Amino acid sequence: MRNIAVILAAGSGRRAGMEEPKQFSMLKDRPVVEYALAAFDRHCTIDEICLVCHPDYMKRMEDLRKKGTYRKWSRTIPGGATRRDSTLAALRAYTEDEDNLIFHDAARPLVSQRIIGDVTAALGQWRAVNVCVPSADTLMRTDADGKTIEEVPPRQYWQRSQTPQAFRRSVIAAAYARAADDDGCLQTDDCSIVKKYLPDESIFIVRGEPANMKLTYPEDFYYIQYWLS
Repeated sequence: MRNIAVILAAGSGRRAGMEEPKQFSMLKDRPVVEYALAAFDRHCTIDEICLVCHPDYMKRMEDLRKKGTYRKWSRTIPGGATRRDSTLAALRAYTEDEDNLIFHDAARPLVSQRIIGDVTAALGQWRAVNVCVPSADTLMRTDADGKTIEEVPPRQYWQRSQTPQAFRRSVIAAAYARAADDDGCLQTDDCSIVKKYLPDESIFIVRGEPANMKLTYPEDFYYIQYWLS
């Protein structure tokens, strides 16, 4: 059973207000995407890396891969318009149901070796794994307009999801097959799709880290620079 890291780098960077995808923005001396590549390439439990790229930047990514810096980066495939489309692209690229697919956002450049190791270790017992950090803020459920508070749930039951999100391929493929038949599917990440369409499948939680944040908005780069320093 192989551990295959799927680095998701097909975003456009629109929310960050950039002219090109944020995965190509420079952090210190290298592009954002190279941090995640290096982290998974370095970890001894990872057998292979697949990078899912925006179709317009395939050549740029392939040129980087051909430099030979990363031993485990074996292929680059075009992603889709949404996160779900990119996951489906990876499912089509890997057809062995007993492979472990470990999905990670390229826009989370500071994933640690400890997180990667804990995720792959958990896959020895669990068929679905997520990385989460407890919410330091009290969360409010609002009305449909977002103008009034409907409920204040107990904070101890809420955690913020990060990546990697990892699955036995047969599990994530079965969840996506069911989602394909549901025109009302609104889930935007892989764990939420597994939980909705395979409700009996337990998803184990690995403890995340504050530094494993996602670059989404321009100000996030300041926080990442802080962690790097």
